[in-house]
Amino acid sequence: MMRLKSIKELSKLREQAHKRLIEQGKTVQVIVHLGTCGISSGANLILDAFQKEVKDHKLSNIIIRKAGCIGLCGREPVVTVTQDQNDRVIYADLTADRIPQIVEHHLVGGKVIKEWALDLDTPFFNLQEIRIMKNQDIDPMNIEDYIARDGYQALAKVLAKMNSDDEDDMFDSSKMRKKNALNLNVKKLN
Repeated sequence: MMRLKSIKELSKLREQAHKRLIEQGKTVQVIVHLGTCGISSGANLILDAFQKEVKDHKLSNIIIRKAGCIGLCGREPVVTVTQDQNDRVIYADLTADRIPQIVEHHLVGGKVIKEWALDLDTPFFNLQEIRIMKNQDIDPMNIEDYIARDGYQALAKVLAKMNSDDEDDMFDSSKMRKKNALNLNVKKLN
């Protein structure tokens, strides 16, 4: 990613990344959740298996993405398959040997494997109002996904309102904190 030098460049990047996410939302996506709990349960093996199967089946219309935790730690590894923003299937308790069947039946044949899919109409799911983890479908290692969802906009707002005196004060106070911290450490050594 290029180095951003202005708020205008950040806004332009945000628009481009947002358009990319919208376009991705129109295709079939396999989202492998790679939070700590997922990784420790074998989600990386699931990711590898999906990549292999999609490549072997030459399914160029399917996007495989990484994302963070969705709060189902006890049911990991978890994968979400989306066909548009409102149509999603969450497969849980996956093993690598199940992936060829999911690809064959669901991604190629269009039939959900219900015994491995979670029922999203249960109170556990349909009574939830996701707030803190509303961006759980973005790749935590892809900064453009974060920027597309308004990441850094608060920083941009602060910087846009800041004048040169504010900048000087901010840097002076930062230097003062460093100086005070150094003095405190020196005193502790004595």
